[in-house]
Amino acid sequence: MQRGLSRVQVIEPEVPANDEIGHGPDQEPHSYLELYGFARAPFAAEAAQGEFVPGESHRSVLEALAGAMIAGQSAVVLTGEAQTGKSTLLDTAIRLVAARKLRVLRVHNPRPGPLSLKRLLSALLGIPEPLKLTEADSARAHQLLTAGAPGEAHTVLAIDDADTLSLGALRYLAQLCRHEKAKAPQLVLVGAPGIWPLLRQAEFRSLAARINVRLRLGRLSPEETRAYIERRLWMAGSETRKVLSPAAVTEVVARTEGIPGRINAALDRVFAAGFEHRHPRVTPQTVRAALGVPRPPTFRTPTASTPPPIWLIAGTILAVGLGSALYANRAALPEPSDVITWAKGIATQVR
Repeated sequence: MQRGLSRVQVIEPEVPANDEIGHGPDQEPHSYLELYGFARAPFAAEAAQGEFVPGESHRSVLEALAGAMIAGQSAVVLTGEAQTGKSTLLDTAIRLVAARKLRVLRVHNPRPGPLSLKRLLSALLGIPEPLKLTEADSARAHQLLTAGAPGEAHTVLAIDDADTLSLGALRYLAQLCRHEKAKAPQLVLVGAPGIWPLLRQAEFRSLAARINVRLRLGRLSPEETRAYIERRLWMAGSETRKVLSPAAVTEVVARTEGIPGRINAALDRVFAAGFEHRHPRVTPQTVRAALGVPRPPTFRTPTASTPPPIWLIAGTILAVGLGSALYANRAALPEPSDVITWAKGIATQVR
């Protein structure tokens, strides 16, 4: 790992000017930005994109990804749950390696459905997906992937939403990796863990064999979640103690379970609810008004189990023992017809 890769771009906080968004005692705030003194919405979807606010565990994954892209020797797979920040981390790694003269081609799946070969190649060319990709466009996309540019170390093909790759697209990538090492692009596949069953299929063994860097982006710890919230509020010109009570932070941490996407969505709703109810500081009441009251865990009432009576235990043991003895000596038992004849003889004598 080369020195300096762990540095993430420092974003200075945006301090709001009092005469722009501040409100006096006789002026009603028009949004939660004004109520809480934010320069911007700290947890809105548009604010959360493109700004990597890492915990220590996420930072180590970022460094490993950037280092692997610079080395360029192995294919890389980065997986993680939905909303853990995989796309944002990939974009941050691309910015970190920008000065290393790498040509990075980034592709994602813009619509529902599989990331087909046609969609993949048209995204590489920067054109709308056609009904049918022409041979000329296919050749142009292939040339883009395999032809190196003067002064560039190597080409990186970074595919976000890689778990949605179609079989046809994966076959093309496997064939692409069989090119000469100098011409084949380095693959960086980012997506849900569902990509692994695809890569384990027999026809993609050559592609899977090139994957020597396997990364997983996990959830933030409770401490990292608190630091994440503090950092985003700082970037919006505020801080946790001013706008969130400790109990409210604890409840948000518990509800969002360390997933950055959930944290962003939850707190954006929480501050909107605080504005609606005119809460000057977010409390657990504000959190419940925005996210609902959490359902308590369901416990089954334990039923008292009484041991069976001693006569039932003894009778069961006796029956099992008698049955076992009869089964073991079944060869010595008389035939049913003999038993019937014997019983009839006894009956005749009684008469």
